[in-house]
Amino acid sequence: MDSEDPKNDAAKNQFEHVRLGKHTLVISKWVFLEIMKFLIDKVADSNGHVSDSQIISGIQWGISNGARIISMSLGRVANGSTQANCDAYSSAMTTAVNNAVNYYGITVVAAAGNNDAPGIIDSPACISNTIAVGAVDGNDNLAWYSNTGPAMADHGVVAPGCGPGCNVGNPATWLFSAWPAGLNNCNHQVSNGGYDWCTGTSMATPVVSGTVALLLGRFPSLTPANVKQILYATSNCVGGGGCPNNNFGHGRVNALNAINALNPINNGFTMSVNPASTSFYCSNTLCDPQQRVTLTVSLAGGVPGVATLTYTGPGGSWNPAVSGPSSVFVPPPGSTNSVALLAGPVTCCPGGTWVWTIAGGTPQTTETMSVITCPRLPCPTIVVNSGTISQELAPDRKVI
Repeated sequence: MDSEDPKNDAAKNQFEHVRLGKHTLVISKWVFLEIMKFLIDKVADSNGHVSDSQIISGIQWGISNGARIISMSLGRVANGSTQANCDAYSSAMTTAVNNAVNYYGITVVAAAGNNDAPGIIDSPACISNTIAVGAVDGNDNLAWYSNTGPAMADHGVVAPGCGPGCNVGNPATWLFSAWPAGLNNCNHQVSNGGYDWCTGTSMATPVVSGTVALLLGRFPSLTPANVKQILYATSNCVGGGGCPNNNFGHGRVNALNAINALNPINNGFTMSVNPASTSFYCSNTLCDPQQRVTLTVSLAGGVPGVATLTYTGPGGSWNPAVSGPSSVFVPPPGSTNSVALLAGPVTCCPGGTWVWTIAGGTPQTTETMSVITCPRLPCPTIVVNSGTISQELAPDRKVI
């Protein structure tokens, strides 16, 4: 497994690393000021040895305990570590990560590793559904130990793993954090416990995890894909040569830029719905159940942000034809974001045309879709206007 000590992987001083472990926990507290709950699960033994099955068990423990972020400052060289991703080579670990991300909405952050041969990103960071984290110093120079490879260009970022002028012989340029008593620190000295100096991609990883926590604290409905979109779009491209690349990934994480991406959007964007039409049948008091509709938003140009969504019907008490979240994150240009809406039958009075409007953002963006509610006998006529949902009922029909 990857070590906290970039000088000597044999040291393997990894302690309680899955989900913001003991010394990396403190770094994340500095980043997001204790606005979220910590879950600490120790997967390594006292010598830092840990198996894939133990890591997988730790991921499953995080799922069971409601984690929103899993931060892993650990890793090992695996088959496929030199590829853009190692998904096909680490099936059990990939399945565990994908389960956390795809089914439970957990953002998984993992250290890229230290001192391996060029082109290698450790597992699980090489899995495409993670955010792989390399390290830079306080001057945005690539840390001398930080692993590099195609997986960084595919799904990686960098963050500070040490201070300005990071140097193997000068612990004062390392990061100061918690460390267990009685065990060797990164400088091969027995720690008195409490706090000590250390450096490595393991130290950079919780900086990214803390930034993710800031995002989720401000906009909890962000998905792991949204988090990646924000981090990639708002990171500073350092080191020259353009981003993404094999050394710096999508750039050095910028927490302030990331948070600002969640400001109210102030430029037009595109909305689309799928399916574009839904039909419901009602007989007496029994109607078909609601159906799921996917609303997709995108941005042709401009600054990403959050759009407030409104679902407006006629006056009085009505069952909404369409309902959904009160806001949606509109990602940077070139990306899309989808949220679930519910479409269902409308309670209407006989006769007339009833208009429902879905709109979002400033300036306002609207989208059209048909929601058809039919009695078992002849259906009402549906009129779809630009940016509105209209329903016209025959005078002698009432939809319950």
